[in-house]
Amino acid sequence: MPTRCVVRNAFFCVVTIVLAASFLTVTPSTTHAQFTIEIGISRDKAVRAMLNNGYSQINVVRKGFKTVRAQACLNGKKYLVRVDDKYNVSNQQDLGFCRGTVTAKALEQNLINSGYERVVIERQNGQFIAIGCLNGTRTRITYSSQGEILRRRNIGQCREIFEPNDVRKVLRDAGYNRIRFLDRQLPWYRAEACQNNTKFELLLTRYGQIRRSDVIGQCAPELRARDLRAFLRNKGYSQIEIIDDRLPGYQVAACFNNDRFDLELSRYGDITSRQPIGKCRTRMNEDEIARLLRSEGFTRISVKRQNNGNFNVSACLDGYQKFAVLSRFGELVSERDGNRCQSQRISEIFQTLKEGGFRKNKIFSESCRRGRKIRIEYNFSGDEIGRQRIGGC
Repeated sequence: MPTRCVVRNAFFCVVTIVLAASFLTVTPSTTHAQFTIEIGISRDKAVRAMLNNGYSQINVVRKGFKTVRAQACLNGKKYLVRVDDKYNVSNQQDLGFCRGTVTAKALEQNLINSGYERVVIERQNGQFIAIGCLNGTRTRITYSSQGEILRRRNIGQCREIFEPNDVRKVLRDAGYNRIRFLDRQLPWYRAEACQNNTKFELLLTRYGQIRRSDVIGQCAPELRARDLRAFLRNKGYSQIEIIDDRLPGYQVAACFNNDRFDLELSRYGDITSRQPIGKCRTRMNEDEIARLLRSEGFTRISVKRQNNGNFNVSACLDGYQKFAVLSRFGELVSERDGNRCQSQRISEIFQTLKEGGFRKNKIFSESCRRGRKIRIEYNFSGDEIGRQRIGGC
């Protein structure tokens, strides 16, 4: 049906362009809409929302403009999970059971609940190594990343001496950080530690006293939030999005090769957690960006590539101009609103149709006056060239 526009004198009209046997209608709107391309919901923030809600082993299976869908685990069960553009998380479908993963903190608490004392847990080569005391016996337990006990053996007696976690506190109180034990077997402890960006190798007694301190190099300075992107680029990461830049730990999503990871970094740049969250986006060209925008309802799209690989975009959406810069992967870098989009002149519409291969194009209005419907035909300049009564209103 044609679209009608009301005129002040209660005379309303319908303007329709005839394309052989086709009709073209244009419907302006006063809605002040915004860009919605990843532009829209952020895949990385959606993953972070799932992580914050307790999900793990997240595999994004579909990235839309308004939603992200992923397979993820929660409390041992696998779900198809939906995240909307407000970053609300909901389960869409039960997919079965997951093989669970555990954290060092959870293992430590489990050992403490089982009666162990002086518990120290570190992650090594994808496994967890725990040392603790139970009934006067010092035990070393090796766990898989899923929390299964792989090996357990007694390594001596627990005496009233400092264990490595006690020594850590002594060293931290003395101004050391980034402490790593090289040898935990008494009668001496040997450790590496940093102080004022200088790295030392320390020989320690069973009570945490430093018997020898040798300078062995430099320690990286504290990593500032503004340097996160450059730091990760130097390590080979790309498509970096900073999720949380507040200390004591940074949260970042980034690509390495073709895989995308959710990363947690310490204040010194140590990657303390690295969880795969799917594959990375491929680079886009001008045509793909234009198709992406067109599918979102944009019109009059102009896409130009910058020297740095980003794209300058101008387009119309719901009657308003939109200007944006998109990354080479289609991510929104910046945007701003413009004025209302001006309608095309009739001659411009005819020229566009002609270039599109249409012929015998006509433009006319259907108007009602005093109960009669009148069809008025115009030429490409907008001059009336014919009038015909076609019925009642």
